[in-house]
Amino acid sequence: MLLVAHVQRSRPQTSGANVHIVPSRLQLFEYESVSFTCEGANVSTGWKVRSMKKFIQRCSNGTTLTCSIIYSFESDSGTYWCENGEQRSNAVNVTVTAGSVILESPVRPLKEGGTVTLGCRNKTTSSNFTADFYQDGRLVGSNTTGNLTIKRVSRSNGGFYKCQISGAEESPESWLTIMSKSHTGDDLTPESSVTKAAIPDYKGSVTKSEDSNTQQKHKTASRKLMSFSLYIYVLLWVSIVVVLALQLLVLGLLYWKKRLVQTEIQMSDPNKDMYMTPRSVKKKKDAADSLSFDLDADHSRNPEKDEDEPLPQTFHPLTGDSLQAL
Repeated sequence: MLLVAHVQRSRPQTSGANVHIVPSRLQLFEYESVSFTCEGANVSTGWKVRSMKKFIQRCSNGTTLTCSIIYSFESDSGTYWCENGEQRSNAVNVTVTAGSVILESPVRPLKEGGTVTLGCRNKTTSSNFTADFYQDGRLVGSNTTGNLTIKRVSRSNGGFYKCQISGAEESPESWLTIMSKSHTGDDLTPESSVTKAAIPDYKGSVTKSEDSNTQQKHKTASRKLMSFSLYIYVLLWVSIVVVLALQLLVLGLLYWKKRLVQTEIQMSDPNKDMYMTPRSVKKKKDAADSLSFDLDADHSRNPEKDEDEPLPQTFHPLTGDSLQAL
């Protein structure tokens, strides 16, 4: 019971004063600006402009509270209203589209008997074109100027409107409010400006502070940091894999070159050891050449040694007796 009471006290109630929100436009293209004015609100009492997603931070400090979104995105589409924690204004639905066609319609409610002009705007061209206008899905008029004028409007003219350009896409829908002539004052309830399905339903899930917007920014920064860390981690491992692959490639090339040299040696002399290195082959060849050179040198110095030499004869000296005998 205490929790239910706390939630009920935290729900901003509809303002009894003439506080209502007026947007500068109901539909716009991405990257265009839109502003919201809280008419009748006392700035000193803490009025703010918000949606179900966030508070608008860029606001003026004049006598009238005006908050703006300078560069809008599709995510900025939604229902907006003014609140000060205890009271809230009517709500308006603003649509930001990434398409090429939008509907230009009044941002304020109309009274019966008045005149309203709806415009179909094409992002890609400003020349005249044929546009079809629909109310609650039913064709209500076509015009080659891109505009539709309704005179002496009545309550039956209220509803969802959209336009479609021939040969192009159609715009989003916007709600057109028609008030009776007996209606006095400018105060509007959320039900009179948008459908009940578009009105924010407070059930304790919406807070009164701007902490949610700050937390969202922190979450976004954390996601970016995690993404960057993951990118660095992946890049590091890719670099390691590339370095290892290059090392293996170099080793493979060296081994291939060694096998090629051994194959050439074996093909030139099958009797040689295929695993003999070129340096050892050269050493053995030099040793053989040296030995052959020594043998040739000895032969040139003693050629008579190659022929059969006679045995040496014994020499006896001549004596006197031998001389006489002769």
